[in-house]
Amino acid sequence: MTKRLAIVLVGGLLCFGCNSDNPMGPSGTSAPAAAPAAPAAPPKPGAGAKTATPVLYDPRDRAKLPPGVEREPKLAPEVEKLVFSALSATYKARREDCQGAGDVFFRVTASATGAFTAPATHQVAYVAASQACDPAGGGAIEATHLVIVEGDKVVMQASGKRKVSPGESLPFYGTEIRAVLDVDLDGASELMVTATVAAPTGLQEDGRLYTAAGGAIKRVRAFPAAYFDGCAAGPQGKVQAQVAHYVPGSKEGAAQFSSEAYEAACPASGAPKPTDFQPVKASVAPPASPAASPAASPSPAPTAQPSS
Repeated sequence: MTKRLAIVLVGGLLCFGCNSDNPMGPSGTSAPAAAPAAPAAPPKPGAGAKTATPVLYDPRDRAKLPPGVEREPKLAPEVEKLVFSALSATYKARREDCQGAGDVFFRVTASATGAFTAPATHQVAYVAASQACDPAGGGAIEATHLVIVEGDKVVMQASGKRKVSPGESLPFYGTEIRAVLDVDLDGASELMVTATVAAPTGLQEDGRLYTAAGGAIKRVRAFPAAYFDGCAAGPQGKVQAQVAHYVPGSKEGAAQFSSEAYEAACPASGAPKPTDFQPVKASVAPPASPAASPAASPSPAPTAQPSS
């Protein structure tokens, strides 16, 4: 009897943990196997960290120029004649060449190399300004021009006046080339040009993105107030910059654009450094009341649309 009891006790100790979830040993065979964990759902597009988009134009760095772009380039005499002859048969290249107060003279403010009217071409885009010869005009720009040259031929020309009357179109206007990018992936690069104008509270730089594909100028998008210098207002003035981004076009649709706002205090002299700018936080709308919550509304809330 004593021997039989000892055998039972030893068997009980050996089976301690059988049919249990003791982490020190495998689960008993009589317990059902645990179901495998469901795989994590992939993150939805746009969820989590924001995907960076290419920069079209960052106006915080005033001195930086894109590759292939020159500011106030020096033209060879034959190139100068080719470009200015496309604008006027009696062009003047310097103020001292003027023969009367009513004359205008031309100067090239920027140039860029690339393929602009068609893919796989080697072209140069020249931005020129025409100014009044009359010194009383203060050297104000009357019009700006885009001349695209391939080899020894002008393949496209467009102009636009500084002051446009109601109903008049503005085919082209700009003095600086700030970006040369193929945003719609058609093989021909677009040109981001800017011009600075006087505003009531400071100086405002407006941007315009143009395409010359097919030999005709077309504005793709406007970027008003890409840079605003309000330091003339005094110590309380600010410098504001809109960093423009883009998503390249594709077979599914045209390129998309967005911008991020930055602000900097006015420095003692000159322009703020790029590192002086801080992002401007967008205002957050207060939470909806229960009566106006999405669950109580039969239609979804509208989403913001990009401006044209």
